[in-house]
Parts: sequence; C-alpha cells; structure tokens
Amino acid sequence: MKALLIKDLYVVVKNMKVLIIVMLLMTLFNDPSFTIISAIYGSTIPMTALAYDERSYFNKLAKVLPYSVFSITVSKYLLGYIFLALSLVFTITVRMLFYGEFSSTIIVLGMIFGTSCMALSLPFMFKYGSAKGRLVFIFLVMLCTIGTNFMNTYEFGLNVLNNSYALMFLFVVIINVISILISLKINTKKSEM
Repeated sequence: MKALLIKDLYVVVKNMKVLIIVMLLMTLFNDPSFTIISAIYGSTIPMTALAYDERSYFNKLAKVLPYSVFSITVSKYLLGYIFLALSLVFTITVRMLFYGEFSSTIIVLGMIFGTSCMALSLPFMFKYGSAKGRLVFIFLVMLCTIGTNFMNTYEFGLNVLNNSYALMFLFVVIINVISILISLKINTKKSEM
C-alpha cells in the first residue's frame, strides 16, 4: 500500500502547487466558510489520482501487479485522509500567522464535511468513473456550502458541536467504513470482469 501511496503522490505533485495556492487564498479570507471549503478541497486529491489512473489504464495494469483490491481501494481513502489532514494543518498555521487565532469548531466542521464528501463520492467514482463521480462531489460540496452557511451563526454551530462531538465523530466513522466496504465490493466486481 505504501508503494501505491507513493505512486499517487508522484501523480498529483503538479496539483499540489495549485492546492497550496487555493488553500492559501481561501484561508486569507477571514470567513469560516472558506476555511471549511479549503479543507474539503484537500479531500479532492484521491479524485485526481483516480482520474490519472483511468487515463493511464492503471486498473488494467494493477490486475497483473501484486496489489490486492483492498490495497488499491484503501490507498485512495488514505490519500484523501492524508491530504485532508495536511490541508487542515496548513489552514490552522496560516490562520494563526495572519489572525492569531483559529476556531476549533471550524476545524471539526472541516474534518466532518471533508471526510463525508470524500466518503460519499468515492464509491460513485469507483463505479462510474472520475468524470461522473466529480458531478456527485460537486453536488456534495454545494450541500456542504449550504450547511456551513447555515451553521455560520456560531451559536448554532457551537451548540450542535459542543453537545455532540462523539456522535458526529461516530457518524463520520460509520459513513467512511460503509463507503470503504461499498468501494471494495465495486472494485472486486470490476477486477473479476
């Protein structure tokens, strides 16, 4: 799995420059919604890696390589978690440098929305391809944007989060486990064809 992650890192290295610039620009705006969108943008890296894999026919090549379906599938999720975490660390660092503070509520919302968008869209990407899967992701980002604007009133966001950190964490873990299981099933069927 380590080799698959390194392969994906080599593939998306060009996008890293754009990712850093976009996250920096979004973080410079003193609006919590941009911070959350910046975190969600970090979770799009597996989609880029999947698109490159489709274009290079890596899935066909992977059938003759000693990689299991589990390794190939879970490596995309791990790549997303890694870049989501890196984008949150980057966002926290920039906010601390420019504003001297950051909101833990916004970071938690970024983790929740980022992992949820990734978990809900990756099975569609594995099933229908990266082009159609991106449409699902765009729809989910629109929902997240509406959600962050709804939760932008901090009283509502803080009340919801302070009372249910464990519940929201459990919800995100369950969504991700179900998503990985669905993706494994989809990729297993694809590899048998």
